[in-house]
Amino acid sequence: MASGTASGLTADAAAPVIAKTVTTRMPRTRYTIGRDAALVIRLVRMLSDRALDRVLAVNLPRHCPPLFQPHPVAHDDSPA
Repeated sequence: MASGTASGLTADAAAPVIAKTVTTRMPRTRYTIGRDAALVIRLVRMLSDRALDRVLAVNLPRHCPPLFQPHPVAHDDSPA
């Protein structure tokens, strides 16, 4: 998480894009902010869904922590 935060854009860098988005009469569906987002958009256009899933499955866990931690399963060891 720390490396992602350190390499991410500052709010000051993202603010102009956000301001333009909310003030545009007909905003686009998606905007990219930062080099990583632009790279993902390029990959989406070039790769098949299967290849993109493979690329993201390998690289995304290195940059993003899991959103949810699995809970340990309680086992009932009592005889039935």
